Amino acid sequence: MKYFIYFLLILLSLIGCQSQELGDIFNMLSANDKTLPCLLSLNVESTNSASAQFDEDIVVVKATLDGEKLQYKKLSSSKLQLTFPKPLSVSEAKELYLIVEDLHGNSSSFIFTISGRNDRIPNIKITEFSSKGTATQPDRIELLAYTEGNTEGIYCANGTKGNETFGFTLPSIDVKRGDYIVIYWSSKPEKESFTNNTGNTTYQIEAKSSVKLATNNGCFVLYDTISGNGEIIDALVYSDNEATTYSGFGNAKVEKSYKELVADFEWIDEPVYSKHTTSTRTINRFNGTDDTNRNIDFYICDTKCLTFGNSNNEKIYTPPAE
Repeated sequence: MKYFIYFLLILLSLIGCQSQELGDIFNMLSANDKTLPCLLSLNVESTNSASAQFDEDIVVVKATLDGEKLQYKKLSSSKLQLTFPKPLSVSEAKELYLIVEDLHGNSSSFIFTISGRNDRIPNIKITEFSSKGTATQPDRIELLAYTEGNTEGIYCANGTKGNETFGFTLPSIDVKRGDYIVIYWSSKPEKESFTNNTGNTTYQIEAKSSVKLATNNGCFVLYDTISGNGEIIDALVYSDNEATTYSGFGNAKVEKSYKELVADFEWIDEPVYSKHTTSTRTINRFNGTDDTNRNIDFYICDTKCLTFGNSNNEKIYTPPAE
């Protein structure tokens, strides 16, 4: 009881202090939690706004986008809605800077690269993949649109965000259900588009990568924003199981990508077995099947049965008996 009285006397003696100074001394004497506020999520909801959720009640100290002050409002004591001064471009990244304080005066700062969210992104999947390309059959990635939409802002990379060695963004293409996009990873297509065997359009895109796709052990990931901080649209992981390091991938970034995909349930199984792939034996997705994020969604097509830009040939390669 006497300690409580001493404490009250100290507080009363500080009545003349400024409120901030009083709060700081109160925090020190009462041994308040000194942990920093933590950002739980940041979601770009449209080209005009984003929301930020924190793990405790916060006060905004600073909020800017590329140095320009942002308007904001509290949706709750721990959640903000940020309004951009002008609509974000889907194909251009901006720097978001936040400084917040909790109710005990502990502050945290955050810097993010963000872009506008395309609300017309189609349901699109990786349907054919070649990583052992040659001059005549180069490295390519085929994407099939299962619904209509627009591809602007889809980020394509040979790893999860931060673990890729190259990534690029699809341009604005209005696709219909059944249209294909074939990405020429480190080579140039002969033409921009053609009519495929179903009467739909196949668009051919040059990624201009300076690095080839990983031959035997790698992954390929599609994000719904150019910053790579959005949702994963689709992913493919492949390995020949012959490397002796990094969980059989032989590469730390590929291993980390795989583990992140598994942790997010974007890949649930062992990688697709890639040992028997060649420039004309590609990794293909079975036609018309559900996407389960497992290796059973894919198969190795038979020799010379690759079909980039058209429906997959489902003749499966059977390796010779050893």
